[in-house]
Amino acid sequence: MSFLLFFSSSFLRVIISFSPGFLSSADHNGKIQIWNPVTGKPSSQVTISGHRKPVTALVWEPHHLNVACDRFATSSQDHTVKVWNANSRRIVCSISGHTASVEDVRWGGSGLIYTCSRDRTIRVWTLDDSGRPKIVRVLSGHGHRVNSLALSCDYVCRTGAYSHSTSKFATREEAFEAACVRYQEFRNGAGEGASSIKVSEEAASKVVNKDDEDDGEAAPFSSGASERMVSCSDDFTIFMWDPEHSKKPVGRMTGHVQAINHIAFSPDGRYFASASFDRKVKVWDGRTGAFVATLNGHVAAVYQVCWSADSRMVVTASKDGTVKVWSLRNLKKAKFTLPGHLDEVYAVDWSPNGQRVCSGSKDRTLKIWQA
Repeated sequence: MSFLLFFSSSFLRVIISFSPGFLSSADHNGKIQIWNPVTGKPSSQVTISGHRKPVTALVWEPHHLNVACDRFATSSQDHTVKVWNANSRRIVCSISGHTASVEDVRWGGSGLIYTCSRDRTIRVWTLDDSGRPKIVRVLSGHGHRVNSLALSCDYVCRTGAYSHSTSKFATREEAFEAACVRYQEFRNGAGEGASSIKVSEEAASKVVNKDDEDDGEAAPFSSGASERMVSCSDDFTIFMWDPEHSKKPVGRMTGHVQAINHIAFSPDGRYFASASFDRKVKVWDGRTGAFVATLNGHVAAVYQVCWSADSRMVVTASKDGTVKVWSLRNLKKAKFTLPGHLDEVYAVDWSPNGQRVCSGSKDRTLKIWQA
């Protein structure tokens, strides 16, 4: 089961991520450690070195692509992305091409690796049979640094065969087969439909800004077969992409009036949410990019947003020192406000089983909340 937490402060910056068999962490010094998730002890007293500058993101290869689930990728301010093998603790390959800090990395369900950078581009990579990287395409369009990426299949790639109802398998191969089935069901649209937001006619009419908006064609991704990706930037915009097939954006969303920090798809892929320095969180339709709602409540910049496992609630972390939980049944007001941190809250995540929310703050504490 995968669980990702980003904790940052002026003194410390740590990224942690679970796979079905490993736990890895990376820090501001560019060091990486592999841990035993059962005992909590490091697999070696020597940390892995490879990046010359801070690590910005860490992601595991989706379980349905690798029965061992032992490879992960890290992005860094040193302009590179590196792929590692957790068993050998050795580098598989180094991906170069960006000309500035790489801010985020995603490993897609089809095997493609997506990276975004301060150089304003998003790059799509593939690994050949020997593990060597190859550039597939470069996605351009943003006018400023690209801060975050999200894939419609992020949740199912992150959790593999595991869910709140299934946490044990007899063999590794059985778990691998279940992960393959679960991903294919998601691609076919079987996992969608859990969440529902009542949208006004006015909001529903605000479709993605497309050059061919009035040509009568179907909305983007109406078939549900493609892996959707969205990106957010300091240029105040969000782009929607079909990264498996095209280098041109299929939509451009506007509405935020300051830099957008973070973006995340709901587990069912029906919606995505964006967090911005303008103190707002906005919810968008995951297929068309249509604006759905604005979440008002934070009194300072919103740093991160995360969805519950059932796609029915959203949790947000803010500079104002609070964590807020929102229900899709009523987006006009936060359902809960979770105080307690003494400084800015940089990170928040919801456990895949839906039982816990964890937040990380500049006050150098992590808080775990009962959902």
